[in-house]
Amino acid sequence: MIDHFYRSYLDFPGQAIVVENAAPPPDVVEHARVITFSGTGERPGFFPDNPASGLPGTPA
Repeated sequence: MIDHFYRSYLDFPGQAIVVENAAPPPDVVEHARVITFSGTGERPGFFPDNPASGLPGTPA
């Protein structure tokens, strides 16, 4: 079921953000740009550690 969900996005003409704990199947990964948020490393999470940083008029 989850594999079909991922495959349905291969024909999607736009950009989508999928929040899911299961990895996409290999045939989807080879045709899609997949960014994994692991909790550590270069992409530790979808949101920044300090959500107010970078907003005009808020301290960093």
